[in-house]
Amino acid sequence: MFAYKVDGSLRSYNIVIKPVDLAFLDADPAAEEYVPCALELNYESNGSSSGSVTAAQCRYKGSSGSFTGCLDKQGALLPRSLSRKCNLSWKIKFGKHSEEHGDTKLLMGANKLQFSGMGGDASLSRDMLGYSLLNGMGYVAPCSTPALIYINARYDGVAALVENPDSALTSKRSVLASDEYKGRGTLYKETWPVSPDASFYRNLTRVEGLKNPKIVEDGGGDYSELFAAAYSESVACFAEGAACTVAKARQILDIYVDRGSFVGAMVGNAMVANWDSLLYVDHNYYLYVRNSKLFYIHWDLDYTAAAPPPQFYPFDTNFSQFQVANFSSSNYGPFGSRNPFNGLLAYAYHEEIVSEVKRVASLLLSSTAALINDWELRRVAAVSCAARNQHWPSLLAQQSALYGSENPSYSAYYDFGAGTPSYSASANATGLMQWLTAYRHFWLAVIEDELAWSHKPFGGILADRIKI
Repeated sequence: MFAYKVDGSLRSYNIVIKPVDLAFLDADPAAEEYVPCALELNYESNGSSSGSVTAAQCRYKGSSGSFTGCLDKQGALLPRSLSRKCNLSWKIKFGKHSEEHGDTKLLMGANKLQFSGMGGDASLSRDMLGYSLLNGMGYVAPCSTPALIYINARYDGVAALVENPDSALTSKRSVLASDEYKGRGTLYKETWPVSPDASFYRNLTRVEGLKNPKIVEDGGGDYSELFAAAYSESVACFAEGAACTVAKARQILDIYVDRGSFVGAMVGNAMVANWDSLLYVDHNYYLYVRNSKLFYIHWDLDYTAAAPPPQFYPFDTNFSQFQVANFSSSNYGPFGSRNPFNGLLAYAYHEEIVSEVKRVASLLLSSTAALINDWELRRVAAVSCAARNQHWPSLLAQQSALYGSENPSYSAYYDFGAGTPSYSASANATGLMQWLTAYRHFWLAVIEDELAWSHKPFGGILADRIKI
C-alpha cells in the first residue's frame, strides 16, 4: 500500500460517493460526519481498477488549519477550484459490512485510510518526508506515500496516503506488538499528563480547531490513573526543590513513560524542525499504553522542515535549561507550556537527549545527502505540478540550482508581513530544498562541537551556523 506501483507510478484511488452525500459533506466539512461511500483501488482514468471496497464510510478530516481559505462564513466548502489550494483531507473507514471485490490485498488489513490533502504544503512532500525521516531514526510513526485522488471519477489532486493510527498500526510495530495485548491495547489521541484528577482523562473534551483528545482504542482498558499519577508525582518532585535530583526524577518518570519514545518525541520533532508539534502546541501525537507505560507515537508532520527563521519565530528547544531551579521562571518548553511533567522529562532525561541528538544528527546528514542530490521529490513535484494544472510553476530547474547552497534565501520562502509567518507561492519544493540544505549546517554543527549546542537554543545554533 505504501509503495509505488511496479512501473514506478503513483497509486490512484477513486472515492465513489452519491452527489447528495457529497453535498452534505460540503455543507459542513468540519463536522466530521460520515456518509456511505466506496473506494476503488489502482483506479485508471479509463474507469478500470484492480479492486474496490463497498459499504465504506467517508468524511472530510482536519483541524482549523486544514480548512483555512476553503470555507465560507457559514462553514460550507467554497466552490471547488484549482486556483486555490483547497485539497481537503479524507478519512475512509471500513466496517463489518464493507465488502472487498477484486484485488484488495493492498489494504493490508487496514480499518481506516487517511488521505491528507496537504493544503498548507505547496511542496506536497513535507508530511511524507517527515514520516520517512522519523521512521528512519527508529521511532514509531505511520508510513506515508503520495497518491492520486479521484472523486466520482473526477481528478481531485495529489494527496498523502497516511497510515491511520489505530490497532492495525500498533499491532504491526514490533516494539508495541511485544506487549501483553500484542499491540492492540489502549491508544490515546492528543492526551497528555496535565491534571492530577483521574476523572479529567475520563471526560476529555475537544478544543475546537486545535485538538481532539480521546481514547482511539481501548483494548487495554482505562489508564486515567496513570496520567494523573504521572502529573501529580512530577508536581511533587518539583516542589521539593534541590531534593528532586536527576536520579529521583528519572525513577519517577520511568514508572510512567517509555523513556526512549519520549526522548524521541523531543529530539525527533526538534531535529526535523516540525514546529506544529508538541514542542509548541499540545496536539498532533498519539500515546499507546505499552506494559502500563505511555509510549509516544509521532503524528501529523506536514510542517516538517518548516520552522521559520529563528529571529522571527525562535525554534528555541533548549533542553539544557530545564532544571528545578529555573523551571518556575520564564521557561516554558519543551512542549509549549509550563507543565512540571514536561520540565521533568527534559530535566531527568537530559543525558539521553544529548546522546540522541548526536545520533540523529549523524543519521540525518547521511540520509538527506541522498535526498538533496537525487531525491524522488523531483518526480513527485513534477507530478504535483501537472496534476494541479500548473498552479505552481515547474520546480525542477529551480531545485537543481539550490543543491549545496550555503546561503538559502528565506525571504522568498516566507512572507512575514506583521511578524506572523505565512506561506507564499514559493513555499514549494524549492523552499523545502532550501531548508534541508540549511538544516544540514545545523546537524553538522551538532556533530562537530557539542559545546556549541548542548547549552544553547537550537534556533540560535542554526542562526549562527548559516549567518541569517
